[in-house]
Amino acid sequence: MLPCFLHGLTKDGARGVTLHHKTANGHPPVTFAIAAEETADVHVSECPCFLISGKSDEITAKDMWNEIKKHRSFDHVDSNETSTSKPGSSIGTAVAATLTIPSGSTRTVTFSLAWDCPEIRFYKKTYHRRYT
Repeated sequence: MLPCFLHGLTKDGARGVTLHHKTANGHPPVTFAIAAEETADVHVSECPCFLISGKSDEITAKDMWNEIKKHRSFDHVDSNETSTSKPGSSIGTAVAATLTIPSGSTRTVTFSLAWDCPEIRFYKKTYHRRYT
């Protein structure tokens, strides 16, 4: 497995993270992003990096879930804003949106998931994506 890079993302009221994944055997890289819209009623926090498998100094997936159970956010997570996976390990990232919903009312939380893969390879032919 090749390294993944995680970066914090804050833009236009959205808070989240991006995951830049380098693929093996000359396949094109792919980038994923997850974010939530932060408003006056919605607090967004990120866990920039947690360990899914392998060995690393990062928090584990179990630690990440325990953080949500204990604090209801990732505000207490001590993790690097930018991390690189170690050979043989898999890393992930998470976003949490916290809000109070009064009895008898409704609230909306907007999450966004996006990905970018500028080149797609089928057999021996590479196609370049065009975004318009």
